[in-house]
Amino acid sequence: MSKTEERESRILQTLNQGNKLSIEEVTAMLGISLSSARRLFIKLEETGKYVRTHGGIHLVSPKGPEYSFDALESRNLSEKKQIARCAADMIQDDDVVYLDSGTTLLQMALAIKQRVSAHQLRGARFITNSFANLLVLQGICPVILIGGEYHAGRKAFAGYPAERFVGQFLYKKSFLGADGLVLDEGYMTTDTDTAKLNEVVMRRSDESHVLLDSSKFGQRSFVSYAAVSEIGTLITDAGLTDVFAAACIQKNMTLIIAKAD
Repeated sequence: MSKTEERESRILQTLNQGNKLSIEEVTAMLGISLSSARRLFIKLEETGKYVRTHGGIHLVSPKGPEYSFDALESRNLSEKKQIARCAADMIQDDDVVYLDSGTTLLQMALAIKQRVSAHQLRGARFITNSFANLLVLQGICPVILIGGEYHAGRKAFAGYPAERFVGQFLYKKSFLGADGLVLDEGYMTTDTDTAKLNEVVMRRSDESHVLLDSSKFGQRSFVSYAAVSEIGTLITDAGLTDVFAAACIQKNMTLIIAKAD
């Protein structure tokens, strides 16, 4: 066994117990320098089994936890706001737009509200399955909330009635969330109802875009709803690692990095 393989084995054993290690913990555990640890992290990430984070590394998750809007709303909030503003700027006057549910899409609804209130966007109409988005946009611009089975964890509607409802419209642009992305497996979500709803919306959209903060790269969830080739643009933040950015380019993905505040 090579030295790198030995180090990977020790890291894997530790990650299986705690799922995440900081770079300081790895340098102490292996007796290596910070620069050596960073190079090791890059090699491990290239295997597809690990994801580098700010100051650490963790295992690619085989299945994400059940979605909880309340638990996730404040997580990576600055990055979500950056992504949301970038996405909101893509909407043009008179567009018919679908907005998915989720905490990043809520930030996009808030960014849309700002644009409309500042008279920077006129005539756009919105269809959403998110009750949270409705509360932001009502009275500000035309918005339709679709019906269906209510998913309390997402504060959103999905299921067969919702699929029938969204299938009645033609969308100029759809903006979707995701709970994880593995490049060879696609964009993922935690439940089949949300996945099927997104698939219907994509078929009815001229353009489909995904909003995804960088912490979700390499994260698996329960079900994939789209291959990377099926999405027009992926909008993320500057925390995306060089390894993942290069991999996205190799997949011929259109990638937008939202600017920091």
